[in-house]
Amino acid sequence: MVGVTTVQEQEFDALWLVLKNEIKQFLKENNMTCEVLERLDWSLDTNTLSGRRSRGRQVCNSARVLAGSSTPIRKQQELELNTLGWLVQLQSSYVFLCDDIIDGSLLRRGQPTWWSRPEIGKTAVNDAFLINFCIYFLLKKHFKHHPAYTSLFELFQNSSFLTEAGQAGDHLVGGNPGNFDQFTMENYERVIKGKTGHYICLPVLVALTYLKMDTPKNMGQSCDTLMAISYFLQVQDDYLDVFGDPAVTGKIGTDIQENKCSWLIVQALERCTPEQRKVLQRCYGQPDDNLAEEVKQTFRGLKLDQVYKEYEEKALVDLSKHINSIDESEGLKKEVFLMFGVNHTNYKSQFDAVASN
Repeated sequence: MVGVTTVQEQEFDALWLVLKNEIKQFLKENNMTCEVLERLDWSLDTNTLSGRRSRGRQVCNSARVLAGSSTPIRKQQELELNTLGWLVQLQSSYVFLCDDIIDGSLLRRGQPTWWSRPEIGKTAVNDAFLINFCIYFLLKKHFKHHPAYTSLFELFQNSSFLTEAGQAGDHLVGGNPGNFDQFTMENYERVIKGKTGHYICLPVLVALTYLKMDTPKNMGQSCDTLMAISYFLQVQDDYLDVFGDPAVTGKIGTDIQENKCSWLIVQALERCTPEQRKVLQRCYGQPDDNLAEEVKQTFRGLKLDQVYKEYEEKALVDLSKHINSIDESEGLKKEVFLMFGVNHTNYKSQFDAVASN
């Protein structure tokens, strides 16, 4: 596997200040006030620099793997790929910020969410808009004359559009608390493909497009593989939302209170007795934490933690088979998809991590 050096990571991080200053300079030239610039600076740093920035780094890392050792990425290419990586990171910030507002989430990565700060509140909506606009401002500034500009623009636009449409499905499929008519595995899979799949695909698709390797076969195989990976990661997220330790996950789970059509509730409805179903109908989707605890107890009684562990083991084997079957004849590399941490041989089970707490 192509390694990433400390210097390469530092170069990626250092580029952020350059790009942020370009955004602020544009607004300054258009007579925006100091207050607007200071607020944007604060919002961009708080929402974009949290976490490991792994999705942003995936763009250049994927390109290095795709290019291979025989045709290493040149310095100018690395700069441009890192710029695209920061645009992916901005998209992540935008998606997470909107999701936190709609869900009413109070923590993300162990820190108060942006909207929940007393001095921010509803004005976080405008901050989300601004972060989204920054993507297209920087894309035009740095790639307007690049041969892949139109394709890159469409990738970012379609990814954001489909992700937000998927988020809408996530919130609308639930219906009224206690009514589980829409809580089917078919609906769950459709929602996950929308709200998570397109978002996960973006870094690799951007790298393929930049390198002019975006053949129909490469793009199709990448989407199919990354959709499968995204489904696995979303099921994992659903599991951790209920059974995870906030001190470890960095967020307080609210899927039960928000009446989400999650993997766990769908599994529960497929297994529960009539009495257990009554408990779920009475308690699921209610804001009371005590009622949420009754739901969790029902999940435990159905041994859904063990159901998840069995799912995880099988899914990892299936993902490994899927990745190993990829056709590399047009330049796509299986190694790209191993960077998502779903290699069956060295994967650390989330079940074990939670169970040990």
